[in-house]
Amino acid sequence: MLLISAAGNATSQTSFDKIGEAVQLMDNGAIGKSIVILHEVLEKEPDSYLAQYELGYAHFLNKNYQLSIDIYKQLRNHPDCEFLVYHMLGKLYERTNDRAKAFESYQDGLKKFPDSVILLNELGNFSINEQKYDNAIAYYRAGMKSNPSYAPCYYGISYLYLNLEFPAWGIIYGEMYMALERNKTANLQTISNLMRKTYISRLATESDSIGMFADCRIFIDESLPKEEQEKAFDRLDIMAVEAPISCALETFKGDTINTEALCRFRKAYTDTIIQGGAISTTNPYVKHLIAVKTSGCENAYNHYLLLNGRPNELNKWIQSNPFEWEAFKDWFQKYKPDMGDGSFSVY
Repeated sequence: MLLISAAGNATSQTSFDKIGEAVQLMDNGAIGKSIVILHEVLEKEPDSYLAQYELGYAHFLNKNYQLSIDIYKQLRNHPDCEFLVYHMLGKLYERTNDRAKAFESYQDGLKKFPDSVILLNELGNFSINEQKYDNAIAYYRAGMKSNPSYAPCYYGISYLYLNLEFPAWGIIYGEMYMALERNKTANLQTISNLMRKTYISRLATESDSIGMFADCRIFIDESLPKEEQEKAFDRLDIMAVEAPISCALETFKGDTINTEALCRFRKAYTDTIIQGGAISTTNPYVKHLIAVKTSGCENAYNHYLLLNGRPNELNKWIQSNPFEWEAFKDWFQKYKPDMGDGSFSVY
């Protein structure tokens, strides 16, 4: 259930209480009774934004999508209209398989509320489904700039990068997602498994990845359109975040690929980033790595990162290392990463 908006300040206390009762009924599954109460409120206060919004949401829960659409379409012109109206319209059109109108709704909302991280995140998700990956990355990054601590944007962009050709960005955004999100177990497990798979693929590779990067030469042609220049800078960023992985491979001496080997590899990778200085220490990811290292809990953190999607194996490690895990858990529960302005560019 969406939170009741503060936009209903003009609503009388009695009506506000009734709307609250209706919301509680919705939460308990009594949608029909909730709708009756909301209609009673609207009979007395037909312009109540809050009552109309919650009525639209009740019809959404009841799968009366067209009734819900009609209500939210009217609310677009209400003086108290919020970005959530466009968000709901987009969701409703997606439910009714009208993807063109869903995209239009998200876009219209973004024009009116350009800093809405929820709309930016939805457009990122939408673009992934349309296989427009460059657009998805742009929307997620804009969302991170709008609200640097909004975890869903980090989930979307890390999931995308971890399935693309250059997964190092996925490792960075994935770690930041796991530092921000503490509740969505399935999503945390998904990202953990994808990062583990990425590390394993690097340890199993037989290619000379360092030589590959040494041979790269990228020049920025300032006569190019701005969009093309930005893509070239992205390639430079990719080189900078991929190179520490390549350097860490040099420390791996062909051990059996298991969790302990992955943790050693990860430590070498993060040491290279922190000590190498190729990525600025103002970068939120570097600040995060330094915070983990100075906490004294780096080993437990690495196990959490790489075993979150393998709960049985993680629990077995915890049972063997209870004091180390408790120290990490105590630190991690209090830890809030410094996300800066949401920019992760290495320069």
